[in-house]
Amino acid sequence: RDITTGDLPFYLGLAREAAGLGQGVLELACGTGRVTIPIASEGISVVGLDRSPAMLEVARSKTGSAGNPRWVEAEMTGFQLNEQFGLVIIPFRSFMHLTTAAEQKDCLRLVKEHLVESGRLALNFLNPEILPIAGRSTTARRTAPGYSNAKHSLEEEQAVEERLDRDALISRVHRGQRLRYVFRAEMEYLLADAGFEVEELCGWFDHEPVEKDSSELVWVARNLT
Repeated sequence: RDITTGDLPFYLGLAREAAGLGQGVLELACGTGRVTIPIASEGISVVGLDRSPAMLEVARSKTGSAGNPRWVEAEMTGFQLNEQFGLVIIPFRSFMHLTTAAEQKDCLRLVKEHLVESGRLALNFLNPEILPIAGRSTTARRTAPGYSNAKHSLEEEQAVEERLDRDALISRVHRGQRLRYVFRAEMEYLLADAGFEVEELCGWFDHEPVEKDSSELVWVARNLT
């Protein structure tokens, strides 16, 4: 199953629900707009935030002078938009780029500040239970769902990232990449500590339950205040 196409209906559905309440959407780590732009194309107010000016330049080239979506260059751990949204999304496992618990807590704190009361956070990342996590002194080569011949260690990870525009591969980037696996119980704690209640946890974007061989942990959490 392809995460780069399988996740879009899931995030679009949540965005429509927020829009039905008159609320906008914020996407963190939006990249070149793979999810942001389809949301905007339905007339839903959406902000795409990313740390990479190069990614945002590509995103802007797709939308021209349109006022929606709005693009913002910022870190997931350090943004202040002075507005609130009904839905914040972090697709494509981007939460794993936060490599410390402190960064993850900072991100969730800012998400909460930017959500209306009872607003939702939706995100997904790899289910680490399916991976034979290597010891710190060992680097294991394996293929993880969504990555091609990825080389992982707890210190430094080599990943293959594929950027898709619709069904066409527009670039493939091989690069050194640090990722932090987040286990289910840890994420439950992080969300509760930040003031969220888990509304739904799935093993894929069709709302199937989490099984031991599920490749993803797909979360929907609600702001308690």
